[in-house]
Amino acid sequence: MVGRLNWWMRFGFTFFWMFLAVFAEAAGWKAWVGSKFVGTPEPPLPFVSEPIWEKLSVKKPLEMKRLPGSQSKLVYADHREEKGVISSMWIFNNETAVMKKVEALSLANRLIYGFCFHPKFLENGFVFTHTNGPRRGEGSDNKNCRVSRWKMDRKTLEIDPKSEVKIIEWESNGHDGGGVVFGLDGMLYITTGDGTADSDVKVTGQRIDLLLSKLLRIDVDDPDDDREYSIPPDNPFLKTSKARPETWAHGFRNPWRVTVDTKTGHVWVGENGQDLWESVKWIERGANYGWSKYEGSHPFYLERKLGPGKLTKPTFEHHHREARSLTGGIVYYGKQILALNGHYIYGDYATGKIWAGKHDGKKVVTHREIADTPFAITGFAEDHHGNLIVIDDHSAFHRLVPNPNAKKSSAFPRKLSQTGLFVNAAKHVMAEGIVEYSVTAPHWADAAESRHFIALPDKAKLKFSANRGWDADEGATLVQTLTHAGKRIETRILLKQQKEWIGYSYEWNVAQTDATLAPREGARRELADGKPWQIPARAECMMCHSRAAKYTLSLTTLQMNRDHDFGNEPENQIEWLKKTKLLTGVKLTKETMTDPRDEAAPLEKRVRAYWQVNCSHCHIEAGGGNAKMELEWSRKLADTVTLNAQPVHTRFGLGDKARIIAPANPAQSVMLQRIIRPGPGRMPPVGALSPDPKWIALFTKWVSEMKAEKE
Repeated sequence: MVGRLNWWMRFGFTFFWMFLAVFAEAAGWKAWVGSKFVGTPEPPLPFVSEPIWEKLSVKKPLEMKRLPGSQSKLVYADHREEKGVISSMWIFNNETAVMKKVEALSLANRLIYGFCFHPKFLENGFVFTHTNGPRRGEGSDNKNCRVSRWKMDRKTLEIDPKSEVKIIEWESNGHDGGGVVFGLDGMLYITTGDGTADSDVKVTGQRIDLLLSKLLRIDVDDPDDDREYSIPPDNPFLKTSKARPETWAHGFRNPWRVTVDTKTGHVWVGENGQDLWESVKWIERGANYGWSKYEGSHPFYLERKLGPGKLTKPTFEHHHREARSLTGGIVYYGKQILALNGHYIYGDYATGKIWAGKHDGKKVVTHREIADTPFAITGFAEDHHGNLIVIDDHSAFHRLVPNPNAKKSSAFPRKLSQTGLFVNAAKHVMAEGIVEYSVTAPHWADAAESRHFIALPDKAKLKFSANRGWDADEGATLVQTLTHAGKRIETRILLKQQKEWIGYSYEWNVAQTDATLAPREGARRELADGKPWQIPARAECMMCHSRAAKYTLSLTTLQMNRDHDFGNEPENQIEWLKKTKLLTGVKLTKETMTDPRDEAAPLEKRVRAYWQVNCSHCHIEAGGGNAKMELEWSRKLADTVTLNAQPVHTRFGLGDKARIIAPANPAQSVMLQRIIRPGPGRMPPVGALSPDPKWIALFTKWVSEMKAEKE
């Protein structure tokens, strides 16, 4: 009886696994087991990060400082957005397993951007904050920035909320700056932005008579009779007509983080750029950094008048291919990483990259990228042990440590045939387990045709999202091969690697037998018919595959909610992926998107679909598009801020009647100028080199048939 039972159990298990195999075969999928993507093409960067204080509950931290006089206590400010609280300051002990913290200060309707301690804090207990508000309710459309002084009880570590003394205040409704720091000279340095969320629309960047767009320098220890500070007698613009005497340097867009070199006294400022450039300034007394006549060292609004002061270029500059929202840092003098001693360490909120540069007082002597993290970097700090701390908006605090693989050679595949994606690269035959899929609306790629594939290592899954891009497990690989005039040009890879998505491109050879990994900086090519072709830089890939868009632009509900033939008969792609258990977390959705090429569909839906695929990855909230417009499919047309909207950048010579979209008047529509013109100002700014003639015709027809609106 027992033997007969064992036989039936063995038969049952065998039948079960045969059933699963048949099911998977019928569904057209088997696991992909051949990935060869290991490491990175370039030598590993010298530093990696590791989390610290993991048991400490932290929400959206912004800045951190050591508590003066303490050998263990650290102070940080956060952005909480809770009911009744906008932001707070907290104090905790620098211990590995720390869980407890003291709330030193809580603000109900103001956001703490930055803070610092008075040089004589041990005597007076003074803490200075840079805040912006009101953030909610009545008056929140007319905000101001304020530098305040507070009194901390050095025993309880609590700040008396009634002790606030308002030092200086100015109107600011975006690009607020937010830095505050004492120099070695005892003066208080304050950064201010141009005061708007747009492209310096109030033209404050070069005005010397305002507190906006400045690095201010004031004396808070010797106040005048009518205010809580005085003007240092060596400030540079005291004899300049109409100048605010507090000005130390000016011409800033949005200086995010200011620091003072604790040994030399030099002031460093990191600055958020506008269209293309992020920058760092080693501040010179009386300098004019050019905004908004210039963006960094590059022309921006050349027709605008330049204010006083020596026009000065940035110390470091980064194109938006590698940085999108720069965060200034600190000059590091810790003992844990001697190689960085005396270097200014800074990073980027959007790309997570970190750089180190050294200035000898006359010139830059070294500058390099030192780490690439998945963080939304809001600041840097140094703890009591000399550890360099990176502050992440999403996951709190991390420290930089030497990369153990820094000197190891990489096995990253240099040929497409070596990636494990193909059985036969020359014939473009994919490996078993790799799934081809189709999209509702292909993006414009200089008239090239695309094929899309999903490659998931064994046990890896896609993760459904109803909002923007889907995610996936480590090792997931998305493949896009672009073909023009019957010839494969490029195969682009989007790889989930070390918890972040990274883009790589492989360029096909003339014989069409294989493709070679393109250089990191991309390449410009000429196709057989003479048309130019741009292979994107790796960082340029991530300008579109952005954090705000959730990276995977083709793997979205809007793109995937359509039928595809997986080998048997056409069926819904989302349902098929759910059935094969390649996609988890699926929620029922009826949301679909129009194909812009569908001439039977309404014009507006076709236009909105084109925006979704080619524009919305930037023109969404926090997406990097610097106009106000938001072009996602889910928004109502009236909420896109396009119809009859004033352009915040160039008007292309259209004058006062220029609008982003001028209903019934394509000739006055700046968006049309953006899509027909080559070179600077063309949209999208990266990717395809040539305009899309069908898109131009579609957009023109749609605008022409609109009813003119009265303004």
